[in-house]
Amino acid sequence: MDLIYIDIATLDDLEEIYRIEKASFKTPWTKELIREELTFPLSLNLVAKYKDRICGFLLSWQIPPEIHILTLAVEPESRGIGIGRALMEGLFAEAERRNCCKFTLEVRASNKDAIEFYKKFSFIPRGVRKKYYQDTNEDAIIMWREKGDEGK
Repeated sequence: MDLIYIDIATLDDLEEIYRIEKASFKTPWTKELIREELTFPLSLNLVAKYKDRICGFLLSWQIPPEIHILTLAVEPESRGIGIGRALMEGLFAEAERRNCCKFTLEVRASNKDAIEFYKKFSFIPRGVRKKYYQDTNEDAIIMWREKGDEGK
């Protein structure tokens, strides 16, 4: 059985992260924006490796005691085998080491699969950002997970 490994993302991972980003989103982040996130001092960024290659990533900011998840993606051909789950579990473990216990994110209101995914990790919808996504003017659902929310 091949294992999924979670590592801290570095600038060396830029090309692979950008490849996955382009394959995953209709309006992908630019390579320059990803580069900025990989070097931003508040960033906590992870990559998932499976069969010796990067197949997923998670970009976030750490502002203790909070983590703000910016984006998470798994390449299309590697979906459904637990890579997203491994990234989230890796984030929670790293956050605990860094004394962070609150998590937030925004997700497109129409992205029901992502909303359900985050609910599996005890994220709770707590608000709406109207017309948050500039490409479509779509609303974002603000989701939170705090210590004690696990299992709700």
